Amino acid sequence: MNKEITKIIEQFERVFNEYQDLRRQPIEFDKETTLYRSELHMIEAIGNYENINVTKLSKLLGITKGAVSQCLDKLLKKQMVFKNPSPLTDNEVVLTLTEKGKVVFEAHNTYHKKMYEDFDNILKKYSKEAQHALINLLAQLENYLKQ
Repeated sequence: MNKEITKIIEQFERVFNEYQDLRRQPIEFDKETTLYRSELHMIEAIGNYENINVTKLSKLLGITKGAVSQCLDKLLKKQMVFKNPSPLTDNEVVLTLTEKGKVVFEAHNTYHKKMYEDFDNILKKYSKEAQHALINLLAQLENYLKQ
């Protein structure tokens, strides 16, 4: 195997591992509120899709309804979400954010905005062609890993 390919694979593994480590770390919003990334992403989805139900949330996040229910139970205990009867059907609930959940939602959006700005500043250093090559490379790697 050529040395450049080895360097690329090793660098990719290091980046991937750093990302995984970051995703595992809980985030402390205040002295009372510590959230995991899965909880944050659920808050984000509920904030973006007010009155979403468990089935739609499951499809949106790409996780099982059981996993959604487990995470929702944690968010209910942390007073981040409300479960309300659906206005459309009798046997369904819809989800909305509490005031505390909305504060976390806004903080998470601010975090994402800053992260995207930081990434943008890194990527601006490269030509559009190089950026497109990176997009294509990542898409091909994703397809390869799915096989």
